[in-house]
Amino acid sequence: MMMFSEVFIALVAGLAGTTLMTGMMLGGTRAGLPAIDVHGILGYITRPDRRTALGYVMHWALGAGFAIPYVIAFKIFPGSPALLGAAFGVVHWLLVGGMFALAPMVHAGMRAGTVKEAGAYMMKSLGVMGFFGGLIGHIVFGVTVGLIYSLLR
Repeated sequence: MMMFSEVFIALVAGLAGTTLMTGMMLGGTRAGLPAIDVHGILGYITRPDRRTALGYVMHWALGAGFAIPYVIAFKIFPGSPALLGAAFGVVHWLLVGGMFALAPMVHAGMRAGTVKEAGAYMMKSLGVMGFFGGLIGHIVFGVTVGLIYSLLR
């Protein structure tokens, strides 16, 4: 069972990891790389006609929430939380990235055709760059969660 302080650390670490991931996505776009616009995809999930701030709220809330299983795993598995976080980031991406293929079933913008279907691992919309961008972002998320956990526990 997690103590309140561990949940708090997980939430802080998850928010920090998500912030770093978001900065990488926005920075990559500014540097001329294909846009990995998870916030935009999530922002159209309820409204097919316009993007809402819900995309940013959802991404940060999901990031904070996903850090909780990371912290639980850090307590179970021996080793460096940063290295474990990197490994968990790979697994995280393989699970979550695959779910992009299911998005059209519940996504208003994709059903209406105002948002291009991303496909599993964003391969349909961004190709190999989408896969590796998502993978690297989730590894950075996991390392960040591990480092912050190590500092605050």
